[in-house]
Amino acid sequence: MSAIFISREKEKKIFLYLTLTFCCSMIFHSIAFFLLITRTPKNQIVVRNYLIAIQIVIAVNDVHLDVGLHGIPLFPAIAGYGNGILLRLGVSVKTGLVIIFIISTHVGVTTILCIAHRHQTILPTGNHFKFKKV
Repeated sequence: MSAIFISREKEKKIFLYLTLTFCCSMIFHSIAFFLLITRTPKNQIVVRNYLIAIQIVIAVNDVHLDVGLHGIPLFPAIAGYGNGILLRLGVSVKTGLVIIFIISTHVGVTTILCIAHRHQTILPTGNHFKFKKV
């Protein structure tokens, strides 16, 4: 098995690609925030709040991955290394991955809450799938 080596030029190209991807992602997050805040109908305020929460958590995830950890993939191997700000400050990769897991779990839980709320609002009163208020 031979060692995988990435030249400085290739690393800079990968870094540029990841930076451009991050910038595009932040532009799309900004557009989504603007539209969620300004264009949501008044009768969808609660669903809008769930969607804003999901959008915030996904934006935090993007910043954490692209700025905090900034992983450089080592293809064709299923490996990589990071040189982000958090790793330079001494945070371990394991801690960074735990943060990613917590953020991803939060996205999943918030999405399920949004779907459950939307489901409950469209059900007619008296439906056996409707949650009872306690």
